[in-house]
Amino acid sequence: DLHLSIRRQRQMCIRDRLYYSLSLCQRNAVPPLDLSPRGYARRVLELIHLHYDTPIRITELARAVGISPKYLCRVFHAETGCSPKEYLTRLRMDRADMLLCDTSLPVQAVAQSVGYDNALDFSQIYRKYRGSSPSAVRRGPADET
Repeated sequence: DLHLSIRRQRQMCIRDRLYYSLSLCQRNAVPPLDLSPRGYARRVLELIHLHYDTPIRITELARAVGISPKYLCRVFHAETGCSPKEYLTRLRMDRADMLLCDTSLPVQAVAQSVGYDNALDFSQIYRKYRGSSPSAVRRGPADET
């Protein structure tokens, strides 16, 4: 199927871009690397904020900072109180809120802008975190008469 092939190519391009960006982050790190749990958590937070708009896997983040995925999740949770995945999702939802309120982008475009390829997946996650659909947020509160 041509559509599926194009989607796979796009995903591969995004993944390649993420690996390239992550490798640049590692190479261009000016301050000495902080190898403490707090240092790892900070580096992962930076990567999440830089790349929240692309698909991110825990294994990729762990590889980028040079630790195991299990250890990454443990130190990240100890420093932030949540998992990397939870933090990423909250960040994406916050960014989506801004786009829904401040732009007229279609929900599909908002979903892609915050790292979701599928608008339905985005809408379901958004509803879970915000209690209403992205379209309802875009429409605003119901008029009270």
